[in-house]
Parts: sequence; C-alpha cells; structure tokens
Amino acid sequence: LTLPGEGLVEISNGAFHMCTSLTGILNLPTTLTTIGENAFYSCKITDVTPFLPDTLISLGQRAFYMLKVKKDLRLLNTPTIDTQTFAESDVTSVYFGPVLKTLRGDNWDRGAFRNCANLTNVTFDAAITNATFSQDVFAGCPNITGTVDFSGFKSLTGGYGAFGPSKPVKVIFGGAVTKIGNSFFSSASGLTSIEFKGKPPTTFEAPIYKGIAANQTGYTDVPVAY
Repeated sequence: LTLPGEGLVEISNGAFHMCTSLTGILNLPTTLTTIGENAFYSCKITDVTPFLPDTLISLGQRAFYMLKVKKDLRLLNTPTIDTQTFAESDVTSVYFGPVLKTLRGDNWDRGAFRNCANLTNVTFDAAITNATFSQDVFAGCPNITGTVDFSGFKSLTGGYGAFGPSKPVKVIFGGAVTKIGNSFFSSASGLTSIEFKGKPPTTFEAPIYKGIAANQTGYTDVPVAY
C-alpha cells in the first residue's frame, strides 16, 4: 500500500481498521503529521517505511495495534504515545526523540507497548525533560535488555509490572524524578542494578519491587547507586 505522496498530512481514525487482508509494505509519505486512533488496527502489514516519518507529531490509541513488523521504531517528534498504540506488536527497538512528554498506559492490558515480546532495546533521547510514564507502558515486554535511562522523566506511575524485563537490565533515574509508582518493577526478574542521578524520589508507592515499602530507599535484591 503506497499512500499519496507529498502533501498528505493525516490518516484519520479507523482509516484501515481491521483490514485483515491488507498485507505487504506500507509506504508512508514524509509529510505525514497525524495517524489517528485504530488507523491500522490488526492489519497484516509486513513492513512500514519509513518507520515512522520524522514529521509525525500525533499518534492515536491502537494506531498500530498488533502490527507484525519486526523492525526498529523511531519516534523523533511525537510528544505523546497513547494507550495500546503499539501493543501486541513485533517492534524490535524504539527510540524516543527529545520532544517526548507522555507515555501512556491505563490498566493491566492498555500499555502503549504492552506485550511486545520482540522489543529488546528502549532508548530515550538525552534531551527529554519532565516526561511522565503512566502505568503499564512496557508490561509484558520480557526481552528488554541493556541499560534503560529514564533520566528525562519526573514521574513514573506503576501498576501490574509497568516495566518487567526478564533479561539483564540496568535502570537509571534522573535527579528530577519525584515519584516511582506501585509495582513499577514487580515482574522485573532481570533487573540487575538501579542508579539515581541525585537524590532518590520523594515518593515510593509500596511495593515497587521485592522488599521495597513506601518511603524506603532500600532494595533487598538489587544493588542501588546514588
């Protein structure tokens, strides 16, 4: 599927919702700024190029739900990633650009990248500031590994294992973080170390990880650096 070239700026809500016979390569114009809710929900697309355009500033809920494309995702100029936008997809890595402000989940099954089993690498641009992480964004993503640097986030709400890799992973929090929420690491069996750049957050909602109670900074199973 090749969409009209230069000049197309928006794909509306539900434009190709449940078009399960839509297969092959999706070619997106580099002028695209908006992809609406459910736009490509459950389509059988095998590739998207570019993935995604640097011009994209708005992505709706479930826009690429169940996208079966094993590819690195780049979100350079998208400030908000909504609930279930890439849930159940085969995305292999994701880069978030400096404009990121919000990563959204809602409850146990509505995280933006919920159940992305092929996701191995998560990179946040170093210029991100005052971003928020809402509930189960990366729940059910067991293969994230390496180092994940949340330094640009001020608040990270937990719930149902918001970040739960089983592969070895180090996590870094910035000095501006004020809150790490309930059960944020509850299923993170691969967590090897946590580093705070500055003082620990002022609020720990119990329990965020094994052995951590409210307003405690001690971790019983994971080394912590300050």
